[in-house]
Amino acid sequence: MPDQIPHTLANFWKASVLYYLRSQVLGIVDDNHGLSKRLPENYSGQVFLFGPKNGEIDPDKIIRVPTWKEVYPIIETHNPLLQH
Repeated sequence: MPDQIPHTLANFWKASVLYYLRSQVLGIVDDNHGLSKRLPENYSGQVFLFGPKNGEIDPDKIIRVPTWKEVYPIIETHNPLLQH
């Protein structure tokens, strides 16, 4: 995130960049619940929420990833480029 972006706008900035790059970036692993709330409804990428359960999530928009050890296997199962 650029230094000139206030911390309070971090999720908005990140969501805007993800949406802008949606044809090149298929998703993100993040530890912030707030990011998914800033993404537009029509965002087609996948959000993998890292870390322990902390509040409710929308299972249609977010896939929880509890530990770093599980990140790659979980992403691999949801990668549209690997789906047959």
